Amino acid sequence: MTTTMTTTSPRVLISYSHDSDAHAVQVRQLSNRLRADGVDCRIDQYILNPAEGWPLWMDEQVEAANFVLVVFTERYATRSKQKQKSGVRFESVLILQELYEAGLINDKFIPVLFDPVDSKHIVKWLKPFNHYTVDSDTGYESLRRRLLNDPTVVMPPLGSPTKKGPIN
Repeated sequence: MTTTMTTTSPRVLISYSHDSDAHAVQVRQLSNRLRADGVDCRIDQYILNPAEGWPLWMDEQVEAANFVLVVFTERYATRSKQKQKSGVRFESVLILQELYEAGLINDKFIPVLFDPVDSKHIVKWLKPFNHYTVDSDTGYESLRRRLLNDPTVVMPPLGSPTKKGPIN
């Protein structure tokens, strides 16, 4: 008899900066791969023109997501801290506000890198948390397992304590 476990696909938003066409392709390939692996991943590239406008769309996506993957590059880090208006700045404010309201307890916002060199650009409010470098199958697999709560090692059940009595 085979038992089939049904799990709900986690909803994921990828937050990234529009560094270049090549970077946008990397983001889309990551999203497409996650979707193929059962993760309900969302990116702005799938949407032509949200009726509610981009700021409200971003706010709704961050709120609805189980996880937000934040793809760090130098440009993302710079834009997240700038005072000028940008999509990255707006999403960074949303992320920081959620972290603040959660007392900086974080299970939702996950730093992601396409290049390990970009680890120096992870913003300070996400530095304490695990990040994933998805430039290899191993890095991608670690992220996929995190999103699907599919650990590589499972803690065995706790056995019953056995008292042996005094030694004579």
